[in-house]
Amino acid sequence: KENMRDTGTLNGGPFSPGRVIVTGAASGIGRATAALLLLEGWKVVAIDRDALALEQLRLEQGKATGLAVDAVDITHTSEIERIVSGLPDDVPLRGLVCCAAKGDNTPFLELSLSSLRSVFDVNVMATFSLCQAAAQRMAKDGKGGSIVNITSVSGLRANAGRSRSEERRVGKEC
Repeated sequence: KENMRDTGTLNGGPFSPGRVIVTGAASGIGRATAALLLLEGWKVVAIDRDALALEQLRLEQGKATGLAVDAVDITHTSEIERIVSGLPDDVPLRGLVCCAAKGDNTPFLELSLSSLRSVFDVNVMATFSLCQAAAQRMAKDGKGGSIVNITSVSGLRANAGRSRSEERRVGKEC
């Protein structure tokens, strides 16, 4: 308990607000994370492929200052570079939360290599590219930061008749 008191909350503790990029921000954990971080005073760059859902997020947040949304395909490294290099210098990048993920429920015996590559491109390659670009920007900004990669229990335990998302677990937890 003593140690918990020393760390404070996100707002005002050692993780005082700055700018954070949240992937998969159009739905689920990503959307909830973006909303919480806004509430805590962070400047949030919410990215996702779903432009309509991102616009709905913007409407839900109303006049929340600090929310920027951008519909991007994170499997394109040029999009990642554009997002990170285009961040304003007024507030340092202090965080990246990778919630974007792709799954394929095709049974293992029927799963094509192209489908597996598509999952791998989002869950591993794009996550790596985002983490690297964000870490480079955090180092440049000189304020430190944190990177959080959200994974699925499917990476640890297969569903009956389905292929295991091993690439997701290895790519995000190592």
